[in-house]
Amino acid sequence: MKQTILVTGASPTPVIDILLQTVREKEPKFSYPVGKGSSMALLLQKFAYKTFEKSILKSVNAAR
Repeated sequence: MKQTILVTGASPTPVIDILLQTVREKEPKFSYPVGKGSSMALLLQKFAYKTFEKSILKSVNAAR
């Protein structure tokens, strides 16, 4: 399973680009959503925390 994730996973390039941008900024923001679904995850975390938490725990438990 881990090998499949490594092969099909997203490229780290967008994260590296945002990291370099953050380091160069004088006053960086607190959060930089990067990757597929990250903005939605932040939105759910902010406005529907319990629902977000349950969905994450469900995913973790299913992966065991």
